[in-house]
Amino acid sequence: MAELAIRGGEPVRSTPFPPRDGLYGDDDLEELRQALEQGTLFRVEGQKVRQLEAEFADRYGAKHAIACTSGTAALHLALMALRTEPGDEVIVAPVTDAGGLIPVVTQNALPVPADTAPRSLNLHADSVAERISERTRAIIPVHVAGVPVDMAPILELAEERGIAVIEDCAQAHQALHRSRYVGTHGQVGCFSLQQSKQLATGEGGMCVTDDDELAARMRICMDKGWIRGRTERAYPMVGQNYRMNELTAAVGLAQLRKLDDRVAVRSHVGGLVRQGIEGIRGLHTPEPRPGDRFTYWFFPVYVEDGTGGHSPEEFAAALAAEGIPASHGYIGQPMHLLFGPVRGHRAYGTSGCPWDCPLAGRAIRYSRDDCPSAEDALAHLVMIAMNEFYTDREAEDMVTALRKVAGAR
Repeated sequence: MAELAIRGGEPVRSTPFPPRDGLYGDDDLEELRQALEQGTLFRVEGQKVRQLEAEFADRYGAKHAIACTSGTAALHLALMALRTEPGDEVIVAPVTDAGGLIPVVTQNALPVPADTAPRSLNLHADSVAERISERTRAIIPVHVAGVPVDMAPILELAEERGIAVIEDCAQAHQALHRSRYVGTHGQVGCFSLQQSKQLATGEGGMCVTDDDELAARMRICMDKGWIRGRTERAYPMVGQNYRMNELTAAVGLAQLRKLDDRVAVRSHVGGLVRQGIEGIRGLHTPEPRPGDRFTYWFFPVYVEDGTGGHSPEEFAAALAAEGIPASHGYIGQPMHLLFGPVRGHRAYGTSGCPWDCPLAGRAIRYSRDDCPSAEDALAHLVMIAMNEFYTDREAEDMVTALRKVAGAR
């Protein structure tokens, strides 16, 4: 076994992995030119946002797509359209971005974290069932890293109790679960178009749904609660200004048309790595179910303590020394503990709302005992960066380095 690079040996890889350059080209410029030549960049007057919504809905086989300013905004639109009320509870994932909690609190609802499956970053239905109460309004599974959540038992729970399911697909563009796109299993699917995502416009978001009423309400809520087209202004509900502009949509159109090829590369490279490390003692990575496709926002590996004589954190450092873009732990701890305004009940000054609101049905407090499986998964997670410019060479080097570090003593 060759000496590890972290101990002075030759690294597996001496040149950097391909950066995520070259996302944009002449097709993006042409869409931007067309947007500018309209003479307006306002979505109400232009055509690009409407066109992006139509093509996005068609791509996902959904009746409606509603564009907005971010994935966070998309989740908030879904909660507003569901008429989430102060004191309602929303079951959230422990492994998510702060944007997965902000919309809940903004609605003066209470985020209730459920745990993940063992050695997984995704929600587990058994834990969801334990956290449901009579005040539960919605469940938000997050398809972390482009690895789909096992949706069937969650959907069954939700249907039995009349609870809505909002899928957070921020990291999972065109991932498949049981041969259907993620985002099309629940009542609403929410996507981020932020720069790091598989479909990148810098910032942006999208909701998809087959529910005509929810779609209509999301459109109104996205546009400040305004029903346009009437002689006199009408504002039947409180909304936000979450309108996407025409320049963002123009780039989104060009990016959407390249998305098939980009997720195919991510899925292929990730699949090669998954197969290449199969059977290595101490290393585990998610396995697709029949009909699933992973689109790998990053490549997750769970490392048992002592593998190659390393802790998971040491394993990540050793991989990085071999030239592999690896790091340990992702967010480090569940987001409801990491995000201070939620952990400390201080979202709105010193009021304690919504947790201490008279409308809350029960006291919700957060502790390190809430999500032990998520804590364990994060502690053992090594994440390897992925992008659509990787080739079989990158996959081979990742496998070689993983095998080298796992076999060291």
